[in-house]
Amino acid sequence: MILLHLALDDTDSHKGGCTTYVAGRLLKYLIDNYNVVFQDYPLLIRLNPNIPWKTRGNAAVCLRFELKIQNLKTFYKRITKFFDSIVKEGLPHSDPILIALEGEIPQVFAEIYMAALRYPLNPRYIYSQVSQYCSFIHYYRSIRGIVGGVSAIGSLLLEDHTYELIAYRKRENWGKPRKINTLSVLEMDKACSSQTFNNVDPETKRVLIAPHGPDPVLFGVRGESPSAVLKSLHFIKVEEPIDSWVIFRSNQGTGVHLPTHPVPISSLQLYQSVFIRGKITQKPQIYKGGHVFFELSDHSGEIKCAAYEPTGSFREVVLKLKEEDVVSCYGGVQQDRYSNSYILNLEKLEVNYLTRKYVRRPPLCVNCGIRMTSRGLHQGYICKKCGAISYAPDVVTVKRDLEPGIYLPPPRAHRHLSKPMKRYVFDSKKWRGFNPSFDWFHFPP
Repeated sequence: MILLHLALDDTDSHKGGCTTYVAGRLLKYLIDNYNVVFQDYPLLIRLNPNIPWKTRGNAAVCLRFELKIQNLKTFYKRITKFFDSIVKEGLPHSDPILIALEGEIPQVFAEIYMAALRYPLNPRYIYSQVSQYCSFIHYYRSIRGIVGGVSAIGSLLLEDHTYELIAYRKRENWGKPRKINTLSVLEMDKACSSQTFNNVDPETKRVLIAPHGPDPVLFGVRGESPSAVLKSLHFIKVEEPIDSWVIFRSNQGTGVHLPTHPVPISSLQLYQSVFIRGKITQKPQIYKGGHVFFELSDHSGEIKCAAYEPTGSFREVVLKLKEEDVVSCYGGVQQDRYSNSYILNLEKLEVNYLTRKYVRRPPLCVNCGIRMTSRGLHQGYICKKCGAISYAPDVVTVKRDLEPGIYLPPPRAHRHLSKPMKRYVFDSKKWRGFNPSFDWFHFPP
């Protein structure tokens, strides 16, 4: 038996297609035609969400399996031919790539995965680092997808991970409105909420499990275990046939793209996923369009931070910040369209310290217990009832309508990798191995 890692990326485009769908087709082809023993669920790996040249979700997929075969060259020829037959429909709007690796995974693959979560990477450089290890790298016009493919192979997901059950449409329904019963999704969310996430937006009641584009996906439910997402399938009512479904293991909802230690503002790079900590130097203000901006500084520099209109109630939290507050800001570095400076698009906010604001007011009379009145500038205070004089005002701390802690946008504004609030109460689970006897896919006969 030969251990193989088969990764694919860039099979989708803004006009359609879906990398997970192609992975599902490859999965069925392997099961139908070869003696394969899968070592893991298909891995659905999201990467840096700030990359401007990504298609939609910036995802790649890896299939890990053992294969009993005599002639690997023939297998590679056949698998690439089948891959071509699926992805050709997405051309010329995509740059599909298929990568194979045999045996143990070199450390450089894991290093590339971690870097691809947070930085833009040069595909040609990645090619130079991994081509010597790969059995083949099959691509069309460019090798741009090599970053995602290599990262998917290098993503072992030994620590925190989630699952997603993705159901696919019959081909004749691609591009047509999806017919999903909204009430059934709300019922599913209520019944499965403890072990699934981001099914429904709580502010708008908008259903989040279904995409809106012409791709083959009917819906996808994300959760903490294969059994949790499979359970959800029994609640969802659709008015069109489900063609197939597959359970993927994923880094979605883990927040793994955000660093655990702050970096200096002066070191920020364009399109980087970052965590910075500093003081508010210009209080938040709301601008035309409903966007909220404020200035943050640390020992090395200053940057504008943004909470855009789609983040909904998150902006209300941001507007409560004041100058001198200390906060941790997480998100993506982009170019400010109105200047040559960078801007940080907020994905998560942690309030570390709230500056105290004080007000002076007339003291209470020690004799009468009533509030004294001012006698004039620098003349102290007088009690109108008994005539007592005082020169010391009461100094009162202004209560802030904000508490230290973590604040997130509503689920409808989350990135695929964003960690939902409900997952912060979970201990990050470790990978305990693959159970091949569990129902993790369904294909038509």
